[in-house]
Amino acid sequence: MIQKDAWNDNESQALVFSHFLLRSTKYSLFNSKRVILVEEFPNALLRDPSSFHNIIKKCKTNAKYPVVFIISDSVKGESVENSLFPKDLQASLKLSNISFNPVAPTMMMKVLNRVGASYPKLNKSDLEAIVVNSMGDIRNAINSLQFLCISDSTKQKSLHAKKKNSGQDPLESQEHSLKRDSSLFLFHALGKILYCKRDPSLKSEKDVLPGHMKCFERDTLLANAEEVYQKTAISAEGFTLFLQENYIVFTEDINVASDCSQWLSEADVISNDWNSREAMNEYLVSLSARGLMFCIKSCNTGKRWRPLHKPQLYDNVKKVFFIY
Repeated sequence: MIQKDAWNDNESQALVFSHFLLRSTKYSLFNSKRVILVEEFPNALLRDPSSFHNIIKKCKTNAKYPVVFIISDSVKGESVENSLFPKDLQASLKLSNISFNPVAPTMMMKVLNRVGASYPKLNKSDLEAIVVNSMGDIRNAINSLQFLCISDSTKQKSLHAKKKNSGQDPLESQEHSLKRDSSLFLFHALGKILYCKRDPSLKSEKDVLPGHMKCFERDTLLANAEEVYQKTAISAEGFTLFLQENYIVFTEDINVASDCSQWLSEADVISNDWNSREAMNEYLVSLSARGLMFCIKSCNTGKRWRPLHKPQLYDNVKKVFFIY
């Protein structure tokens, strides 16, 4: 008799998560000690916290290994923590709560000055950039400082000289000098996608399309969507949410807005499957970002400043969990 696979697509997200957690905490292929780490929660459990409570109660009873749940308050917020792990549940199951507060910018600067005291070539602007981009994460900040210090000094001087003479955006200078994933500010990255600057002079003969496909012809982009995303410190879903929230003000034509919405809808579809979400993250960003950059080309966005906003979804989710 063939046993039913716990990862069958027909099973609910909650059931799949339950099978994973209960089996991984009870059975092991290794003799050494281990810890089960959970960084994401299925949407079904976020909508129905009581199901999650039942799962961890069973896990507490039968588990042979400790479980660590990570909730990033920059993404989830305190409301999700309170709904999934209410105080009474923490008390009854004797759960431990470990919180890491972000380091204040002034304290971070003092630490970086002390760590980098033996490197006199460091300048204040580089340290300030590290402090801002680290977002209170001291480990991230020290790693960035290390990358900056071990880089070739001659190359750095040449790089800074070129940027000074060319008048390049200081954010771009930080992007090169820090050499870290989150060195590009989120809103600066969004601007690269939504303004989608192009250079007609870079177009080659192979970029020219035949007459019946002229509507699909575009000038060469100055930014690579995937490279822009990789230099941010946000999930693929979060980056797409920011694009969804802000793209509309860059489309001054209803047809272009409709085309952009279609691309975002296509991207949303591939992110719905919880089992394959991680594997599809790269495609999610490529589909949404490149789709917008392709469509917005025909709109005259001009140089008018357009303020960018965080997704309303974050606040709405908090309100829903607060009500229920």
